[in-house]
Amino acid sequence: MLKIMNKDIDKVFYYLTNIWKNIINFQDKESRRSFWINVLINYGLLFLISNLLIKSFPDDSNVRNFLNLYDLIFSFGISSLGFRRLNDVGIDRWQNILHFLFNFKGKDFSNLLFGGQTGIFSIVSVILLLIDLIYLIRLLKPSNVEN
Repeated sequence: MLKIMNKDIDKVFYYLTNIWKNIINFQDKESRRSFWINVLINYGLLFLISNLLIKSFPDDSNVRNFLNLYDLIFSFGISSLGFRRLNDVGIDRWQNILHFLFNFKGKDFSNLLFGGQTGIFSIVSVILLLIDLIYLIRLLKPSNVEN
């Protein structure tokens, strides 16, 4: 019983640290199962930490700055994980880079250009949403060789 519990704890610890150990690794592959467990565990942790800090220090700008920095680093780690997942599926690296740019800068760029023009901004937002949906569908594809 204790051995089974240790194995489960080791797996959770692996998934918690995998995203950070491989934050600059865009070459390897990530299985579908490993990708989604990594995403769920790390987003859950991000949600808990953010809510705990914001409720504990509601008006502290340093906490907000820390969370913004953590979110930026976390987004980079999740993008790296996405690159590895799409490498596993067999998607071309240039398509990964294009999605990365659209995901990070497309929304900011469209808001900057069309922020006052609701109709055009809405069209750009819908296009970016469609790009995100295509990306999600690709993440759900089975691996070429399941890890």
